[in-house]
Order: sequence, then structure tokens, then C-alpha cells
Amino acid sequence: MGVDVKRDVEVPDHKLRVVRSKRYGNWRDWFTPEDVDLYRPRLRAILERFGYPDEWELNDKPAIDHREGAGYVEALVYGRLPEQT
Repeated sequence: MGVDVKRDVEVPDHKLRVVRSKRYGNWRDWFTPEDVDLYRPRLRAILERFGYPDEWELNDKPAIDHREGAGYVEALVYGRLPEQT
């Protein structure tokens, strides 16, 4: 899309609850084949419109960091904000 993405962005304290990994592409670890079946036809035209490939291959061995999954939910429930990284 022609936009530079910076990884070392500081997130304001009032928005820390939405910070997870500051990465992209990790949907390949979260999505299931059923998710791909559901979303691929719905998003095909949008991806094509913006020049993205129609590529939906999932990771062979998906791995989700605890801090981005259950740990993230625990932090939301117990009100613990993530640290700046």
C-alpha cells in the first residue's frame, strides 16, 4: 500500500489494552481452514482491488505466543496493561 510501517512505535497509555504483537501476518497462526473458507470469498474483491495476492496458506505448525493469546485475555480481565516494547 506504499506505507512505511514502524515497529518501534510507542502506544499511548490509554490505548495499551489493544496492543498485542505490533506485527503482521500472524493471522496464519490464528486462522483455521474453516476461517479461510469463510473469509476468502468475502475478501477476494478487496484484496484484488488493492493489489494483494489471493494467498491464504496457513502455517504448517501454528504457534501463538501466550502473551498474544490467553495472556492477553488475562491482562484485559484483570486490568493489567502490557509493558511498552
